[in-house]
Formats: sequence, C-alpha cells, structure tokens
Amino acid sequence: MALAKVILEMIAPCLREEEQKDAFKMIYEACAATLNSFEEKADRMHRRVKPSNN
Repeated sequence: MALAKVILEMIAPCLREEEQKDAFKMIYEACAATLNSFEEKADRMHRRVKPSNN
C-alpha cells in the first residue's frame, strides 16, 4: 500500500482528483501482483538452492 501511495504521489499532478482514486486502485493491484510473483519466485529459488533433507 505504501508503494502504491508513493507512485501515485509521483503521477498525481498529471491526474484529476477522481482519476487519482482509480489510479491508486490500479497501481495497488499491480504492485501487489508483482510483489506476490516475486515472493513465489524467490521461494522457489530458495528451495532449489537449499532443498529439504527428505
């Protein structure tokens, strides 16, 4: 949420008030999806580098 807010603050001067609300939602969803994807990939990489003892 903090990342979306920072990004919106950078582009807010280019948007009208009502557009800022829509933009925040789109930015938040994009950030969340990207961060979730990164976490999944990092977890897979960690498991490949350090496999379990099974």
